Amino acid sequence: MTKEQLKKRYDGKKIGEIESGEIKENKYLSIKAQRDMVRALSYLKDTERYKENPLYRKSDFANYLAGQYNMRENTFFESERAFTHYPEETKKYGVGLVAKVYRKCGARNEKKVFQEIEKAQGKLKTPIRQDEIESIIQKYSLPPKAKAPAVDYETLYLREVEAHGDTRKQLAEAKRQIERLKTIQ
Repeated sequence: MTKEQLKKRYDGKKIGEIESGEIKENKYLSIKAQRDMVRALSYLKDTERYKENPLYRKSDFANYLAGQYNMRENTFFESERAFTHYPEETKKYGVGLVAKVYRKCGARNEKKVFQEIEKAQGKLKTPIRQDEIESIIQKYSLPPKAKAPAVDYETLYLREVEAHGDTRKQLAEAKRQIERLKTIQ
């Protein structure tokens, strides 16, 4: 649509009509359509009926998702988990927030985070701000995993080369002793 067409379409409407009638309704329909899509894909994955498609007869589900729907397997799993375990929160906040809470806070703290977000939302007359949601997520987030120390591969390689050199010297010495023993007999 061009800007003129949009102007003609929305100029006569009040802001409340545009927000509730157009935006919120379409957002709800979009989430509902996404939920239905994830359920259908979940069915195809569980029954392996995606293999009925001749292009993916010998492929796994990840290749099917990527090729057919341009979706990564983790994105699908996050969506499936969100719609299965937290359908109301997913409808309210979207798949992205539910997946983020799971990634950052883990399964144990997930419910607590959503309860606290709901509690904070109940105190407000306006929608909860994103920074407040982020602070709640940070409050319950898991401690970062310790990273393995960096390995100096060059030093390890040089040590191995030196050890192999020592082994070669010992082997050569052993061969000389064997030859000496053969000549004595």
